[in-house]
Amino acid sequence: MAKNIIRNTDRSKEPKPSSLSSLFNTKIDFNYNNLAQNERFQFVVGVLLMLFALFMFIAFASHLFTGNADQSEVATDITSLEETSKMTKNFFGVFGAKLADFLMFRLFGWAAFLLVPVSFITGFKISFKKELFPLEDLTWQVIFYLFWISSFLGFFVFMFDSFSSLGSICGGIGYYLNEFLYKIIGWASILIIIFAFLTFVVSYYKIDLVEYFTGSMNVKDYEGTEELEEEPLVETPPAPVQEPIKVPEPVVANEDEIGSLTAPIAPVVPPVVPPVAPVIEEQDE
Repeated sequence: MAKNIIRNTDRSKEPKPSSLSSLFNTKIDFNYNNLAQNERFQFVVGVLLMLFALFMFIAFASHLFTGNADQSEVATDITSLEETSKMTKNFFGVFGAKLADFLMFRLFGWAAFLLVPVSFITGFKISFKKELFPLEDLTWQVIFYLFWISSFLGFFVFMFDSFSSLGSICGGIGYYLNEFLYKIIGWASILIIIFAFLTFVVSYYKIDLVEYFTGSMNVKDYEGTEELEEEPLVETPPAPVQEPIKVPEPVVANEDEIGSLTAPIAPVVPPVVPPVAPVIEEQDE
């Protein structure tokens, strides 16, 4: 007899959720602390800041050529954006024209271009955890130069009274600041602007102007004096190189040589020469 095979029919077969349903069933945590520590969120925010820097640069550059033509269009309400977008000449349309008009014409003028590297470097640091330039130092410098460049250029725009046509150069801050200073000290406002620049340079960059100018004056005084005659240089011949003295090595004699040297030496006897008889010559008688 065949054995009955018991099959488990009570197990319920639950369908596996599809990837799309699991995507909608996931819960998103909107806690600020968790989002700030999420690397993906930081990467997205950094990329947005870098793209916004590129957007500002192109919008500002386009405003230099189309700013005067877009003055009437940027003053319209948001409800009429469809009609305004067709009339604006900015490269990025209505939003680019409004952003450039706010930051350049109403606030900082050409100095608004300094906001571009701040936005880009901030986004790069958030996304890639690296600094292309010290961000804190850059921020403090940009804050000062935003107001100083606007004030410096605003002096000339106010002097020629051409804010309607050249307002994008200095911005509203620079123009109205020079108008306020003109009511107090007149055209001497440029001296205060220059003094503010020198104060910032000396305090922030730690440059000693007194030492700089005194050093340059000493150099000029030295250049005005007669040149000293240079004495000809006498070339000394190089010292001869002495070779090291070679000490002869001691000669070690053998035993045979030592014995021959210590043997008694026989006396040398001179040879005996026999006497020669004298020869007598006979005399002739």
